[in-house]
Amino acid sequence: MKCIAVGRVHPERADVFFGPVQLKVLGGGTLALRCEASQVAVVVDDPNLDGFIAAFIVAKQISQMISTALGFALGTGYSVELLQIIEENGDSHYLARVRGTFILIRICQSSTPRCCCPERTSFFAMPFKTTPGR
Repeated sequence: MKCIAVGRVHPERADVFFGPVQLKVLGGGTLALRCEASQVAVVVDDPNLDGFIAAFIVAKQISQMISTALGFALGTGYSVELLQIIEENGDSHYLARVRGTFILIRICQSSTPRCCCPERTSFFAMPFKTTPGR
């Protein structure tokens, strides 16, 4: 699956620059990262990923890893917020947190208990609201 994830590095006032960084993924895929003016873009091209949520998670982990290493070298802390992922066919998915957190729900259409077949399994990101003070 090939897709592009875009977001920002916080704090934005830090004006973070890095890249381009090219990484090879075990199994034949590649990742390309670039950050200019705290705006990060990650190109994920991995045939082993089965959907945009998996690609989003990989892009988030890799961009956070590079940003954290840069922050450590500079004696500061950076965090990455990926906002959107665009698939190869042009489908766009906005995955940013507005409030609260998201939980990942696995739904399987199989009648077999504890089924692990990927062709009958779907994942959904659902908002999970937290009560302030708890």
